[in-house]
Amino acid sequence: MDFNSTNIPINESNFKPKFYVIFIIVLSIYYFFSPILSQIIINIFRNNFNFDELNLLSELFYRLFLPNFSILLILFLYILLIEERKLGFLFIGIKKNFALSNIKGLILSIIFLFLLVFVFIIKDQVIFFKFNSEFSFTTVFQLLLVFIFIYIEIFFLEILYRGWLINILNSRYNIYLSLVLASLLFTLIYFIEYQRLGIYLLYVFIFNIFLSFMFLIYKNIFVVTSFHAFYKFLKQYVLSIEDMEIKLNSIFYTGIDINNAIYNIENSKYSLIIIISLTIVAFMIYNSKNKNN
Repeated sequence: MDFNSTNIPINESNFKPKFYVIFIIVLSIYYFFSPILSQIIINIFRNNFNFDELNLLSELFYRLFLPNFSILLILFLYILLIEERKLGFLFIGIKKNFALSNIKGLILSIIFLFLLVFVFIIKDQVIFFKFNSEFSFTTVFQLLLVFIFIYIEIFFLEILYRGWLINILNSRYNIYLSLVLASLLFTLIYFIEYQRLGIYLLYVFIFNIFLSFMFLIYKNIFVVTSFHAFYKFLKQYVLSIEDMEIKLNSIFYTGIDINNAIYNIENSKYSLIIIISLTIVAFMIYNSKNKNN
């Protein structure tokens, strides 16, 4: 299950669709098959279990787990029935040390977030962290639960975009075009979901190319999952610099001063410059590793 120097086809599919066909497949999974499957599962659960919809666990299940689980299940069926190949190629690096992979992802996410926040320190000369006085041990348990579900959600998404999408695109296109097309498709889905434009959307596009290079460099789905999950969790629930999917008390409030919060940090030209710079570095590292191989 090793990548070769220029591409990543592992257990190649005989079905090698063009991008517009893949585009239709992904949209169909997201907005037709997955909602149907999700509704079936919801009906089964509600008929057999007494879930309180206001309960945190049920909210996490219905909002973070179920939609992405349905997408992944439909993807598995598609690969088995249409592409007619086994699923093992999706789980690159699964036999590597799980704890070490996640520690790498955590360290990289902390460094990455530090760079994003550090720009505001340079620009505004000061940064302000206010500890949330309403934070409690109950909140710690809730945050741990949220992180577990975020990790699972991100793992499902990384299987779709890094494990499968880049692989199937690379069966027809070169690796660099495959990364761009995969990121373009993710960005389009993101726009449909959140209707955000401008710098933020461009940041999302470049960020996903960066994640793809990280995947190619480490050849490990868990490093990318860990990085992405910790990055999302830390910025939403620790530093409170982005909207939370599940509303909870964050650990800190981050700002320029007590009256001016740093919010939606990715919608900044400085953050865009950083992610472009890091993506160029990742590109150079990937090329260097290929030459050495």
